[in-house]
Amino acid sequence: MNIRKAVLSDCPEIAGLTEQLRYSGDAEKAKTILTGVLSQQDYGVFVGTTDEKVIGWIQLHRVISLETGAYVEIMGLVVDDQYRGQGLGRLLVKEATDWARSIGGCRLRVRCNVIRTESHKFYESIGFKLKKEQKVFDSLL
Repeated sequence: MNIRKAVLSDCPEIAGLTEQLRYSGDAEKAKTILTGVLSQQDYGVFVGTTDEKVIGWIQLHRVISLETGAYVEIMGLVVDDQYRGQGLGRLLVKEATDWARSIGGCRLRVRCNVIRTESHKFYESIGFKLKKEQKVFDSLL
């Protein structure tokens, strides 16, 4: 398994993996979003591959908060369900850690849906500590 920066030609596979998270997996939408994300220095997107096939991705964002200071947040992480448990998630988080350090980050944060209990176990197994639980509210514009 290899880790590299995401490129636009990865979008069909990224979209397919996104569906495994139960979100819309539209390749054109993924391409539009990835185009914008790749043009900004405060974002990072990496993919995990095997035999040139994308089997996982991680998206990162540098955040600066008046309340908590600067940190890097994992916006999303998914590994193809056929490859879970083989170490790719750990490799992607290590790449995230390296990227965060390279831009001056001193903390890596991730938010998980309460129903993703396997994700909670994964993050705890690699050293993340539960900081708080919260609710998320949206207002459509």
